Amino acid sequence: MKVSLNFNPAVPIKVYQHHAYTLGILLNSEKEYMWLYNNYIQLAFTKSLGWDSFNFYMDYITHQPVFTREHLSDSLLKSNHIKALDYIFNALNEGKYVLACVDEFYIPNRRAYQKFNYVHDILIYGYDDELMEFEVAGYDDRMNYSITKVPYKNMELSKPQYIDILSVNSKYPFEMNIKSILLQLKQYINEIDNLLLGDMYRSDRTYGIEACLDILDMYKEEFRLNHLCDIRPIYLLVEHKECMYKRIELINKIYNIKPEEDYYYIVEGFLILKNLLLKYNYTQSDRSIDVFVEKFHKYIMEEKRYLNTYISLVSNLL
Repeated sequence: MKVSLNFNPAVPIKVYQHHAYTLGILLNSEKEYMWLYNNYIQLAFTKSLGWDSFNFYMDYITHQPVFTREHLSDSLLKSNHIKALDYIFNALNEGKYVLACVDEFYIPNRRAYQKFNYVHDILIYGYDDELMEFEVAGYDDRMNYSITKVPYKNMELSKPQYIDILSVNSKYPFEMNIKSILLQLKQYINEIDNLLLGDMYRSDRTYGIEACLDILDMYKEEFRLNHLCDIRPIYLLVEHKECMYKRIELINKIYNIKPEEDYYYIVEGFLILKNLLLKYNYTQSDRSIDVFVEKFHKYIMEEKRYLNTYISLVSNLL
């Protein structure tokens, strides 16, 4: 038997793979792109938690209302004598996706494979009994987000745990919510206070433009210490700007808006910043530092000004 669920590996946001999993499951038809444009607007950062706390401010994949989630704890699976692989096969046979944590020591095409134990999440969306392997998504040994195969035996040895079963919520309304988008844009440019999600309040967390400026401060400190810089935040910012551009283009099309300026110059600016940071990590050139800091601040402030004008423009049409 062979099962291969719809899954889109070419997603617009993949700097962190749980976002790529979410979008890979969802973005298989035009209507589902509306969910992308209704979300992925606000950013948040908690400096005390380090670089990887800079992320889109939204619920984790298992708590997104766009999905129906089923979960049995590892202890319940064990006490009911349910083998993890049987549970995975049954979910896939029902057209459901499987998110699990596995020891990547046993997962081919991973940096940890046959080298060291490393428990990380993986998305399983198919299997092939003839080849005796699963279809999975994740970051490979070259740190490229990709589709790979995992033999049944290797998956069993990896001891899948914390297994979540996900399916698309058939009752979810895939339509543009322009009022919600405008609200989130106002929060992003710090015009209004951010609405807290269901996590614990942190007084040191910053949001939107302020979070971006805090990331710039982190980079400046790394430059001062002559450290190599984490590239994930700048890659995330590029993805954020590319998604923002496509969102604005769609709104312009729906409402027949012809703004005086094109947001794409912001996208181009952050692509330049990404290349400057990569160049710095390679050469540690002082010139790259000065240009990076100057342009980062410039493009963030330009984006804030642009979005402030754009929010007013769209609001006047509603």
